[in-house]
Amino acid sequence: MTNDLDKPKTRALGALGKRILVLANDLVKEISSTWDDEQIQRIKDNGAALVKRAEGVVIETQEEYDAANEFFLSIAQYDKSGSAVIDPVVESAHLPHQMVCDIRREFKDPAAVARKIVNDKIVAYKENQEKKRIAEQARLDAERKAKEAEERAKLEAKAREERLKAEQARKDAEAKAEIERKKAEQAREAQKEAERREHEAREAEAKAQAAAAAAREAKEKAEREAAEAKKNGDLAEARAAQERADKLKAEEALAKERFLREESAAIAAASQASAYGQVAGKADLNAQKAIDKGAVAEQRHLSASDTHASAAETVFVPPTVVTSSVNKSEVTSKGTAAGVPIWDVTITDEAEIVRAVARGINEGGFPISILALDPEKMKVAFARWAKVSELDLYERNGVRIVKTQRLTARPSSKAKV
Repeated sequence: MTNDLDKPKTRALGALGKRILVLANDLVKEISSTWDDEQIQRIKDNGAALVKRAEGVVIETQEEYDAANEFFLSIAQYDKSGSAVIDPVVESAHLPHQMVCDIRREFKDPAAVARKIVNDKIVAYKENQEKKRIAEQARLDAERKAKEAEERAKLEAKAREERLKAEQARKDAEAKAEIERKKAEQAREAQKEAERREHEAREAEAKAQAAAAAAREAKEKAEREAAEAKKNGDLAEARAAQERADKLKAEEALAKERFLREESAAIAAASQASAYGQVAGKADLNAQKAIDKGAVAEQRHLSASDTHASAAETVFVPPTVVTSSVNKSEVTSKGTAAGVPIWDVTITDEAEIVRAVARGINEGGFPISILALDPEKMKVAFARWAKVSELDLYERNGVRIVKTQRLTARPSSKAKV
């Protein structure tokens, strides 16, 4: 964008302000001759072209956004250029004040209109980009929370599985121990039965031994009687005594045989009782081993369960932060454009505002400083309150407040219009 102002005449007009107090009448004539109708029309045409170009600005891409910022600063540079020419005259002159103010408006008004148009479009683009950023951040946060929930569920499932394994390990150990206890009980019953048979065999053994001893004594007596009868010549008595001795000898042999049999049975029963005792002892030991092993397995699974449960409580997936695609300040070759937060206030119900002030801040109302007879002053107070309260959107108690932006431009002193 170029400036069609005649630079020599512009410099002359600027220098004119130094002499305006003593040359007021001459200044009016000089202004009239310098800023003739043709020059004024050229300024108007430039202003109209500026507004038309602003109306044609479209911001849908990053490149268009960058170009809009560049144009916005060009507008500010154009405005600054006109101000540099007119402001010294306006500030110095009194008599031609109305004339130079009219000329100044030819610069200012188109620049303000164009700046407002581009400002609204840039702010709309920035707000749209911010909405996209917030939506993407919400999506990523939801995704992160879903991952955390999934990981937490997995760990909790593992904790439950380990607890079930611990319970199963305890039950398996109890079952094995119960089998060994029953085996020990059966062995002890068999041991008692073997001990009973041993006792009976020992009693029968003692009886057989006593019977053999009695038969031996009776046999020896019969043999003595047979020898005495034979010596006395009583052959019949001798034969009878000998027969009794032979019979008692057979009884003695049978008694000895029973003794040996019962002795063998007692020894066998004692051996069985000992073997059953060993089986019972081993079964008791195996039962205790099963319980101990089960307790170790149960504790191992419970410890693993606690570890998973603790990990589930501290699940954390690092968040991904979405940064804004637009900057608060945009620096170009023409200067810097910065976004300044402002609050747009619309009063919808004054009576409701009064009631909200009566309730006070602690009950969701407003401070008393909000009240003012002038609605515009109330809007300023609401804006100040919204800024302190860091509100983005407020819509109740008879007022609607929306946070938006207003662009400020700092044109570069070295850049050309």
